[in-house]
Amino acid sequence: MGVIIPFAEIKRAKSPLSAPLFADYRAITDAVNAGTDQLGVLEAARPLLERCRDRYGFVVMRDGLPKEPAILSRALLELSRGLSMLDAEMGTPRTYPTFGVYFSCRQLAWFEDGYSGTTGLAVPNDTAAADLAAFVRPRIAVARSRSQE
Repeated sequence: MGVIIPFAEIKRAKSPLSAPLFADYRAITDAVNAGTDQLGVLEAARPLLERCRDRYGFVVMRDGLPKEPAILSRALLELSRGLSMLDAEMGTPRTYPTFGVYFSCRQLAWFEDGYSGTTGLAVPNDTAAADLAAFVRPRIAVARSRSQE
């Protein structure tokens, strides 16, 4: 016979980010399944967009947003997953600048977006969360080390 773990212990052991991420996934997926348009997906993704902005400092810009709801939902969810993979490195309080996220680009790249240096992040629509996290990680590390000097 195996070890029986009560549900309450399993629930406590889960990451605190898992509940918001699951809620985001569910809301956005439900919006796409209901046949909403780009605006409907953005409305469903509001909590996700606010968390990306407020917690991580990544603001999704309207320029280049995918018009197809299914593509938009996947891009937003992968962005959120990628940033959550960097939660420990980002730390609190956030000491690095805000970054603008621009979708529908050819490759992952940092660029000058007209706000304050190379704070624009170009993201292809099909970027996986792990690839995004690996690309952003060095930039966050440099920004955090500069702020601690």
